[in-house]
Amino acid sequence: WNEIMNEGFTSNGSGQQSPLAKLDTPVFIAAGTFHSFYVYSSVGIRYTNGSTEGNIFAQNSDLIFYEGKGSGGEIGAGTFSPRVWNGIIEYGLGDSSPAPTPNPTPFPTNLPTPLPTPAPTNEPITPPPTPAPTTAPATPNPTSA
Repeated sequence: WNEIMNEGFTSNGSGQQSPLAKLDTPVFIAAGTFHSFYVYSSVGIRYTNGSTEGNIFAQNSDLIFYEGKGSGGEIGAGTFSPRVWNGIIEYGLGDSSPAPTPNPTPFPTNLPTPLPTPAPTNEPITPPPTPAPTTAPATPNPTSA
């Protein structure tokens, strides 16, 4: 488990909606994958008895909400199954494409770097130019016979 929030809240009373704080960082759940959340409150969580753990409880074109487990306490406490959490799932649809490069190169290339250095360097990786130009061509003249 990865803790994504550790936030206190005030209950609005039995049977009343008690909103949790918004997450600082959204949880991205890729299409076609499953994700579980563990919500704990020292005063208890409202739930409904389910029919079978893993059954679809509700769905729409964006997500599927499955019946799962309930617990009597913090992580590691006993579980009860099947259970359906009585809460509101607030979500948004995100772009699954990678984030843009923070510092793009000034001129794009068509090929990746064949052997990148493990860390950026400030020095050129090619040898310095000769101090004076050469008088002979580097290759034979292709137009001379």
